[in-house]
Amino acid sequence: MARIREGDPSAEAELAHRFGPRMRAVCLARTRRPDVAADLAQDALIALLLEVRRGGLRDAGALPAFAAGVARNIVRSEHRASTRHD
Repeated sequence: MARIREGDPSAEAELAHRFGPRMRAVCLARTRRPDVAADLAQDALIALLLEVRRGGLRDAGALPAFAAGVARNIVRSEHRASTRHD
């Protein structure tokens, strides 16, 4: 995580490779729409990277659960926004 905070693009790519599939799976399980899940997972991955860059997560052991939580929160936010506009 220190490498991401230092701006190392390869560390960011490693994080995306490691957690991207899990985040997509969380989004797909909640939306059941592969196209929507892919977009939301991308948003969730960006949010995760920004949080790590900011230094908001210091315990690397918490990263898997934190990544899944970010994905769930992104799906919830999108669902709330879409129901307000319907």
